[in-house]
Amino acid sequence: MSSDRSQPPDSAHLDDVAMELLSHAAMLVRLVQRELRGDVGPTAAGVMTALEERPHRISELVDSERLAQPTLTALVIALEQRGWVHRTRDETDRRAVWVSLTDAGRARKRQLHAEVDALLHERLADTPPQLRRSLRDAVTTLELVVQAMRQVPPEQGQPPLGAAGSIDRRRSPV
Repeated sequence: MSSDRSQPPDSAHLDDVAMELLSHAAMLVRLVQRELRGDVGPTAAGVMTALEERPHRISELVDSERLAQPTLTALVIALEQRGWVHRTRDETDRRAVWVSLTDAGRARKRQLHAEVDALLHERLADTPPQLRRSLRDAVTTLELVVQAMRQVPPEQGQPPLGAAGSIDRRRSPV
């Protein structure tokens, strides 16, 4: 196997890690969703998580969640019908709609978090302490990557994971 001198020595390994990370993260999301068989899918959970921080305009959610506007609007309507979000017209721009998480939505999000926590705790209960520490270190690294990616708007180029880390959330459950 010949090496490409234009890339740093560890870049091939990083590409492998990036692809494995995305693959395993997507699989974990699908498996957790399958086991919980709940009423909140990964996309809805992502929208609700964004709304926990603050209300968003529909257009902001379209950008942050990487969904088509009709898809996001349909999701917000479904969440509103369950009483988990509330939509209001922007007072300064009547064309714009603000979406906020309701108390019921916050409660459902907390419940979902507890369900996921219980499931993963059960699955990781027999994991040796050394592997748990490694997993904690990996989570810390992922938090740093997520923070870095959030600070770089998509129009400014590729995220820190490089070409292998480019994600189209419309096609990926991650």
